Amino acid sequence: MTALSENKFDYSRKDGQLVSELINVASVAKIIYRGSLVNRGATYKGVQPAANTTGEQFAGVAHEYKAGAAGSDAIGTEEIQTWKTGIFPYATGGSTSNGPVAVSASDVGCEVYIEDSGTVGKASGNASACYVKCGILTKYVSASEVYVRIDGYAK
Repeated sequence: MTALSENKFDYSRKDGQLVSELINVASVAKIIYRGSLVNRGATYKGVQPAANTTGEQFAGVAHEYKAGAAGSDAIGTEEIQTWKTGIFPYATGGSTSNGPVAVSASDVGCEVYIEDSGTVGKASGNASACYVKCGILTKYVSASEVYVRIDGYAK
């Protein structure tokens, strides 16, 4: 699977905790799509599109679309609203050689990890210690669609 390239939102979802976050200055040239998983790194306070990157922390799900040109904003001047709780639909992947692997119906109730801003997977082997956890698999629809509860995982 690949990172999100358009806005994504499940309008049937229930309300959850919504807060404002600063956008990472390094990601201003990147697009954060509505529905994207977003992370916060160890050395910056703002959020950016999620990736399977050691040292990053899951920050939530983007409630809105944000894009900007490099150098146009700095931390403290641009914010994005993110969900900290709720259940969200994502793709399941396992397409990267060093990341999480695809989930199956038998994985419902297990923790899932970020592959990219629109894809989650389960841990594979001892490498799971470096994966970024993002929630619990609550529903398996198909090999390309799963639902994840992020309550307690978004920091």
